[in-house]
Order: sequence, then C-alpha cells, then structure tokens
Amino acid sequence: MKKIKWMILFTALFFGCSYPGDKISFTEIESAQEQETASESQHEPETQSEPEPESETQPEPEPEQEPEPESVPEEPVPQSEPESEPDPEPEPATEPESETEPEPEQPEEEEQAEPPELELPEEEEPAELTLMVYMAADNDLESYALQNLKAMEHAEYEKINVIALIDRAEGYDQTNDDWTDTRLLEIMHDSTDGSWLVSRRLKCPALGISERRVTELDMANPAVLKGFIEFCKSEYEAKQYALIIWGHGTGWRYAAEGYSVWGSGSFADVWRSPADWYGSSEVLRAVAIDDKSGSYMSVHDLGRAVRGQGLCVIGFDTCFGGVMENVYELKNCATYTVGCPGVTPGSGWDYGRLLEEISGGGFGARSIATAMAGSASVQTTVFVNKEIARLMTAFEGFAGELAGSITTAAQRNSVFNTLFGLRSYSYTQYPCDMYLDIGAMAEWYSQNASGNGLRSAAQGLKQAVERAVLAAGGTGSSSGNGGASGGSGTSGGGGSNGASGAVGFGVHFIPLSGARTAAAAHSEDYIKDSARNDQCAFIKESQWWVPTVDGNSGSLLDKIFYTVY
Repeated sequence: MKKIKWMILFTALFFGCSYPGDKISFTEIESAQEQETASESQHEPETQSEPEPESETQPEPEPEQEPEPESVPEEPVPQSEPESEPDPEPEPATEPESETEPEPEQPEEEEQAEPPELELPEEEEPAELTLMVYMAADNDLESYALQNLKAMEHAEYEKINVIALIDRAEGYDQTNDDWTDTRLLEIMHDSTDGSWLVSRRLKCPALGISERRVTELDMANPAVLKGFIEFCKSEYEAKQYALIIWGHGTGWRYAAEGYSVWGSGSFADVWRSPADWYGSSEVLRAVAIDDKSGSYMSVHDLGRAVRGQGLCVIGFDTCFGGVMENVYELKNCATYTVGCPGVTPGSGWDYGRLLEEISGGGFGARSIATAMAGSASVQTTVFVNKEIARLMTAFEGFAGELAGSITTAAQRNSVFNTLFGLRSYSYTQYPCDMYLDIGAMAEWYSQNASGNGLRSAAQGLKQAVERAVLAAGGTGSSSGNGGASGGSGTSGGGGSNGASGAVGFGVHFIPLSGARTAAAAHSEDYIKDSARNDQCAFIKESQWWVPTVDGNSGSLLDKIFYTVY
C-alpha cells in the first residue's frame, strides 16, 4: 500500500498535478517528502528491521536516489568545516604574539638607547685646562691689562677655559666704555683685529658680581681670590687648573706709606701710584696692589687663599715673583710655581703665545709651566715645588756654614763684599730691595770656599737648586728694561763675580738706598719676630738666614749686619 502511495506521488510530481484524494499542492508534497525522508533517515534501524519481508522490493525506489542531491544530511554538511580551516590561518594569531613580543623588546632597546642620550652631557670630556687670571689692574697697569685680555681673545687655542677677574682703575685708560669696576669675564675668541673686548661677562653671587650691575671688589682681599678660584672650578670643570697672579709685585714686601695689608684697619687717604712709591723713602710694595682701596695682599695671605685648591701651576706675571720667600710659601699649593726673580716689563707676558703653546704642546703641568715661562720677555723660572723643602734644608745648611765662618769684622767684610758682588736682582730707582741669586752663591762657594764644610754645603745647595729649578724661560735676562713695577731692572751689586751659576732664583739680602749702596738695616717686616703671625713662612722658619730682633742669633744676616765684633 505504501508502495502504491509513493508511486502515485511520483506520478503526480512528474505530471505536475495534485493528488485528488488528499488535495495537496506540489509544495506540500515536497515538504512531506522531505519530512518523511528525514524521519526515515533518523529511524533507519527501525525501518530496516520492519520491512525485511519486503526486502525484494527495496531496489525499486531507485528513482528516489535521483534526488540524492536533495538528501538532507548533505545539506548541513556545509563542508564549510574545511572552509573553517582558515582557523589555522588565523592561527597566525601567533603573529600578533610574535608582533607583540618584539614590541616589548623594542621599548627595551629604546630604553637602552635613551640613556646614552641623557648621559651625553655627563660623558662630555671636560676641558683640558681652566686658566684663571687674577688681574689686579686698579693702578697704572690698567692699559696693559686690556691689551693682555685682547691678546687672549685673538689667540687660536682649544680645550682651554680662560676666565679673568679684572679690576680697572680710574684715569689711566678710557677705552671699552671706560668702566672702572670689577668684572668677571669668560674669554671669547675674536677673529677681527679690533681692540674692543668681546668676552662674555659672568655672574658670581658668591663675589656679588652680576652681568650688568656695577661691583667694586678689593683685589687685595684674599677671600676674593679664593672665591674666584672656587667659582672657576665649580663652573668650568677641567682636568687641570692653573692660576696667574697679574699685576705689581715685590716679592716678600709689604705696603708703602698710605697702603695697608688687607683687613688690618683703616686706609690712609693718600693712594700712591707706583711712580710715587719708587721715589719715596717708604717704598714697600706687594702683590695685588689696589689703588682704589689702598691695600695689598701679603705673601702669607696669598698662601692662605690658594692652599688646598688643587692647582697644577701658579704663575706670577709680576715683578719679583721668583724669589725664595714666595716660592717657599706656595710649595704645597701647586705642582709648579713660575716667576721672574727681578723686574718684568709692564706689558707682561705674551698671552697669545702662551695659550697657543699650551694648546699645541700638551696639557701636562710641566708643559703649562714651561709655556708660561716661555711667554715672558725676561728670564722667568719654573720651580718644582716638591723639591723646595729639600732646597730649603740645603739652603739653611749653607747659610749656617757661611755664618759660622765669620768670627771677625774682617771676615764679615769679606763675606759681605763677595755676596754683594754676585748676581742679584733689584729695581733701578731707590730705595729698593736687593735679591741675591741662590744659584750664583752656591756656584761661587763650591769653587772658592776655603773650608771643606762650607764647600760641601755649597755643593749640596747647588745640587738642590738643580733639582728644584727647571731651565729658565724668557727671551731676555731679568735685568731687562721696563717692568710691571715700572722702570728697569739691574743685576744689583753686579760686581766682578758676575752671573756665574745664576739660575733665576732670588732671596732677599738687603735694601739698597742708592746705586751700589746698602741700607743701614732691614725692614722690620723682614726681621724674624715670633710675636708676629703675618710674616711669610720663610721668615718664620729660617734659622740661619734671616735677621732677628736682638741681632745676635748667629744667623748669616745677623752676623753680616748686626753682630758687633
């Protein structure tokens, strides 16, 4: 029956007509067919077990197999599952992971690259040298100070910071706006041939200096010098630091009448220019002489200002910088000291040559020191400070032996005449100081001493001088014309003993009241006095050279000038 029904349905479908008994449309037949086919496929085991007796007829529904394309099971098999295999392609979801993995690494690489950029300023090597020039030009040297600054600006050099503290005077030079205050300058290069200063003004709150405000400092105040050095070291870091003391200088000497050591009290109303000092019976000069304040800086105060500052070289572009009293005071303040034992020209050192020689010749302390000496136009000496203490010991030993050889007035006169005739350094206007050349003394007595003890001591002193003194620089002798102190130099007593063995290292002997005329006595400031604390270290510590208050200590200068025979 079921078979007949299917046949009728098939015929109806084929001829496009409806089944009269059920009155159903073609679409209803189709949907019924699909439902039945689906139900048969769902209950295949049951349908297969029921119609077993009619298994012979099962081949007949072959027409059914024609609509195999319509088989429902194949419809849901939207073989889209193989198409969904793109999931493996999206598995490049690992690609995001591989992309995201480098991304965290990139920031790390950037962070590794950034620190160098941030540290660049720190990694920049400091300059090889910061050169500090302390220019006490509040006096008749003002014009020379401006010329020297201009020479620095015209120089061709590199790896050097040049900082100058300059105090100008009134009435000597009206150029560059004729300012007369104290200014702190960073030397800038000027490629033109103009005379106008182009250097940059600096501010230093510690010194009360600004780029615009007028400030007048007392250059004789050791606190000013100390503050200047500390500012330069703080703001202009370098591998080496060197200092030049620029201006008037007289070795150990103190002030003239009308001038006072800084901080000692009120100043006189009369501010004398150097031209007045030299003709005065009260001529006593010093370092960093300031006309405006009427003051100066003692050697003792100079030592306090520069001690412990880590300087490699201290140079004196002054007169009488290369004398024992100065060098001994600074023996622990720098590696080298540079100075002339006598008078230097008012024009000072050749600063263009100095900077270019330092820049081109290496930046070692010795190279800097020899460049300073070489920039001078007169004999200027480089002193090896580590040897100065041993030199002092040898000098004292020699002075003691020579003093011991004097027991009579005749012996005293003989020693005086010998020393007075050796190479010496002094000014040509009187009164002035006379400095003996230590090397000349050692040379003469090592060859001419009658006693073995004195000859041996002289030879020991000669060897100590050779260790402590490098070959002197400069293009002339210390008796050249002109001078930062004004006037011209001389070889002092200048006797027949000449300059044999002279090395450019002086020590005070006696003031001169006239040409080849010794004064009757030393200045009170040079007489050793335990009650005074302002005397330089050489005067305080010397036992066999300097005179004493009672004149009977047995020292060489006591024996020559004060002992009664």
